[in-house]
Amino acid sequence: MGRFSAIITLNKTYNFSYTSMPPLKMQFQIQKRSIAGNRSNYIIAKMKYPLPNMIRIIVNKKIIDPVVITDSGLKRNLNTSICGDNIYFYTNYTIHFVITEDRSCLIELSLTDSIRLTTHFATTTTDFFANNAISSFISKLCALLGITDTSRVKVVGVVSGSTILSVVIADVSDNSTDSNATEPTIADISTSLSSMIGSGTYSQDIQNATGYPVITTTNTLYLINPTTTEESSSFGLIIVVVVAGVVSIFAVSFAVFWHILRRRAKIMEVASERMDFSKEKEESKD
Repeated sequence: MGRFSAIITLNKTYNFSYTSMPPLKMQFQIQKRSIAGNRSNYIIAKMKYPLPNMIRIIVNKKIIDPVVITDSGLKRNLNTSICGDNIYFYTNYTIHFVITEDRSCLIELSLTDSIRLTTHFATTTTDFFANNAISSFISKLCALLGITDTSRVKVVGVVSGSTILSVVIADVSDNSTDSNATEPTIADISTSLSSMIGSGTYSQDIQNATGYPVITTTNTLYLINPTTTEESSSFGLIIVVVVAGVVSIFAVSFAVFWHILRRRAKIMEVASERMDFSKEKEESKD
């Protein structure tokens, strides 16, 4: 398990980038400066994967819903006092998430096999939000597919045209509160969904649940490459260390430490030269 530390300043935004494929699972935490911690202190982390699979945020074994993206931007802004609050930008495979200094804030980020489901409704986005159609949609979709862990289904976007609903269905989570044995796999869901869409069952049942006619539906299955390298699929642990004013102290300490090492090396070099000189002098006497 890899473990990495970084010195950062609180209440700022940071971009985490990698020279290769990021690990498929990682943990993030701010080192607490007091036993209780302070949830008003935070950082916003940004990460991008080169794959279209769902990026999932889990806190205390609970999958956190992302902020919904709309025509005007976001349904709401990130709440910097909520550990794990996140925005999943499904069009460019990027996620922004909040890490607080709260004592219990430990973020688990993972890339997972997923299905991207897009449903086009004949209604306006205003009516769609006002009539709580999202909740009705998720309940019906889970019932149709036999999904008992509703946290696997996440609405990530609602945009105009008339209303285009983008949903991500994730694979079974190790943190699921339901028995994984009763949950359909992502492959099973993909097969069932394609069959329902093809037969027209999906459109009719979703229309009955939401009250809005379905114009078109598309679904795409994204699987993580099984040949992913061991390095990128390993579980990474990143501890974000926060120490006020430590940057300058660290720099000075390192400089002093380096000076001591060089000084010591010079002393040893001089001592070695003296020993060689003494040895040559004794040999010349002989």
